Amino acid sequence: MTYPIAANYRIVRKMNKHTIIGLLLLLFLLMGTIIMLSNDKDLQKENKTRSNFPLLYEQNKKEENQKPQIFSEVWSQHSPYGTSYEFKVNCYGNYTILNECFLWDIDLVTVQSPNNTEYTLKKDFNINSYSGEITRRWVLYGPQNGSLPIAGNYQFHFTKNKTIMFTDTVNYSQSLINFPTLIHYERKNNDLLVYWTPPTNIPEESWYKVILWNEADTPSTFISQQFPRNTNTATLPVVPLIKGGNYSLNVALFYQNGYSYSEYTKFTW
Repeated sequence: MTYPIAANYRIVRKMNKHTIIGLLLLLFLLMGTIIMLSNDKDLQKENKTRSNFPLLYEQNKKEENQKPQIFSEVWSQHSPYGTSYEFKVNCYGNYTILNECFLWDIDLVTVQSPNNTEYTLKKDFNINSYSGEITRRWVLYGPQNGSLPIAGNYQFHFTKNKTIMFTDTVNYSQSLINFPTLIHYERKNNDLLVYWTPPTNIPEESWYKVILWNEADTPSTFISQQFPRNTNTATLPVVPLIKGGNYSLNVALFYQNGYSYSEYTKFTW
């Protein structure tokens, strides 16, 4: 009777061994399936993220395009008549007509200084009839004998329909550059030649402008022409001045944080 029992025991042992191996194989297959499903899920997530890259790029691009194309500035002003300030903001970019860009549609531009003084700028859109220079800006000139702007942060607020549409911050560092001197002029046929003595220590990024105005008894005239920093002479060809008309001119040096200008030189054409 012992032999059948021993035989059955061996059969059971053999069956248990096969069962264990089967269970292990089943377990390995199950783990492999789980890993594959997990990897597939991660791959789908990665592909979804990658597919969103163009959308994210377009969103960022849209946000950048929503920023107005403007350039705000705080300038010092220096002349033989004293020191002062100027606040201005210009449009930049390519436009087809004068009366367009962010600044054209704004109702009000104000500037808040570091000591909380508020200034209101004036709208100035024009095309210079002589040089063709196009101006799209809001600007405020300080009094001729005022004071330099104080250093610090200036807040430019742009308002439309009584709502501030945008705020721009300018960090201003005070500067004081001397002005051109010994201005004299010469008429050559219908050209105007202007000469001056440059100030010392001219900044690298600077340029000159020769500017003409009419005097009170002469029809309105405004002429300006830009010239490089490394010159002390300028020729304005065929200036549209009236014979016998009275005018004044000066030479201004523009640089990063402001400008300085010479005394006014009066003449009769």
